[in-house]
Amino acid sequence: MARNILLTSLTAAETDISVQYFSIPNKSECDYCNALLDTEASIKAVLSRYSIDEIVIIGGDESYDKKDELSLTPLKRESETYSKDNVSFSTYGLLQYRLAMYADNMHSDQTEKDENLPAQVQEKLIRFIRDFPESNPQLESKSLNRLFDLLTQNSEICEKFWSALFEAFPDFGDNPDFYKLWVKSYLFEELEPSAKMKLLPENEGVCIRFIPEARLEDGGQWLDSMMAMKNSITEYEDDINLYISLNGDNGTDTFIILNMLNILVTMPGSGVKLKKIFAIHNIPWHMTRIIQDDTIGFDITELFHAIRSFLNYGKADMI
Repeated sequence: MARNILLTSLTAAETDISVQYFSIPNKSECDYCNALLDTEASIKAVLSRYSIDEIVIIGGDESYDKKDELSLTPLKRESETYSKDNVSFSTYGLLQYRLAMYADNMHSDQTEKDENLPAQVQEKLIRFIRDFPESNPQLESKSLNRLFDLLTQNSEICEKFWSALFEAFPDFGDNPDFYKLWVKSYLFEELEPSAKMKLLPENEGVCIRFIPEARLEDGGQWLDSMMAMKNSITEYEDDINLYISLNGDNGTDTFIILNMLNILVTMPGSGVKLKKIFAIHNIPWHMTRIIQDDTIGFDITELFHAIRSFLNYGKADMI
């Protein structure tokens, strides 16, 4: 039986990061999650749709602790995980913490955010949000638990929503990101549970393996290092179904992942098959960042031609 592996990357996060919201198209609608890290969001998306045996993360400098190197750890963790001070986590530790919460169906709430916003302002914001559909004929018959979804899928209405918000509350212009985050959080919490990404039951036993980027540079032999990583990923198994997630705008991460993809799939006699490749797209004024299935429209020959163009000439427009 083929082994299903998700291959992705991780870059050291800033010390002060905010929750972001992500969507992935699902037929005529979308599925949603919140996340602190791009890698977190893309893993949640894949685990909510596809059966995965192992997640392999290639991590950059300062994104992990030494003890994490090549370790294989379960997605679901012991309860003591939640008693630790997550501020002291490495980026990889934070990722494990957040994914454990996802696996255990635990959700962070708005308590801290609400404490930073006076109750009177919260009430006015909620009233504005609830009244907004009445001023837009396209939304009149829509319930509040669909508003986040509708604003995500209709960029024109979403832009009108933000414009109307800052017109109604001109003082918010001094710190727009804070208020936009509060509104997104409120609308996200109002979503129907069925619209939020959920871990597939068969993925509850999935494990995560961390491989440092630095291992690719040991001895200065690029190809040997890449082949050693290939063996770490496939463990010499004959058949591998590979899922890829490209996160953020880090060119080094993309370079390494695409090199691995090229080696894993195109080596003579390889039993590795590329199943899906996802990328995260950011659209200004959009309600969410979009996790896009970028395998659609590519046949395998065209995809690897594009990859080689990127690796050889830095031409990413073909991917």
